Amino acid sequence: MRILGGVNRGTTLYAPKVQSTRPSSSRLKESVFMCLEVLNAIEDANVLDLYAGSGALGLESLSRGAKSVTFVDKASACRKTIEKNIEKLNYIGLTKICIRDTCQFLSTTANSDLYDLVFIDPPYATNDETVYIVLEKLERLLNQTAVVILERSKFSKPHVPKNYKTLRMRTYGDSAVYFFSFNYA
Repeated sequence: MRILGGVNRGTTLYAPKVQSTRPSSSRLKESVFMCLEVLNAIEDANVLDLYAGSGALGLESLSRGAKSVTFVDKASACRKTIEKNIEKLNYIGLTKICIRDTCQFLSTTANSDLYDLVFIDPPYATNDETVYIVLEKLERLLNQTAVVILERSKFSKPHVPKNYKTLRMRTYGDSAVYFFSFNYA
């Protein structure tokens, strides 16, 4: 697992020793970031990386010009791995790590923390109802031009709250990646 683009291109990342994490393939990650660059969604973005695992998606964003990243994962092993990766890439002042359940984080985070780009990459075993709740709770933390990326099993058919608009959906092997924008009512 490595950084694929930007100033830290080619840097190898540490991976957590947790069975529930599933690193995104390089092909999937490169395709997602190519789409995000076309959408102009990375430069100076405040990024939220939910179910962060190693932090690879948030760290890739920083390498490509994001302003800051908040990592959320409930596993303490993931926190240690993310800290090692942040230190290795020298991103200490640009990041925040929260070791909490994603729904709990989204329920208690202040509305003043607004995000431009959000990655949601839960374990495939996470049911679609939980994903719906995460998307619903996330709404109050999104900037008006926010882009939300959801990675699921291609066999999953997530239900999405009505305020989300699907920009595109792509499949890569067993994974499906959804790109959403948020429509303020």
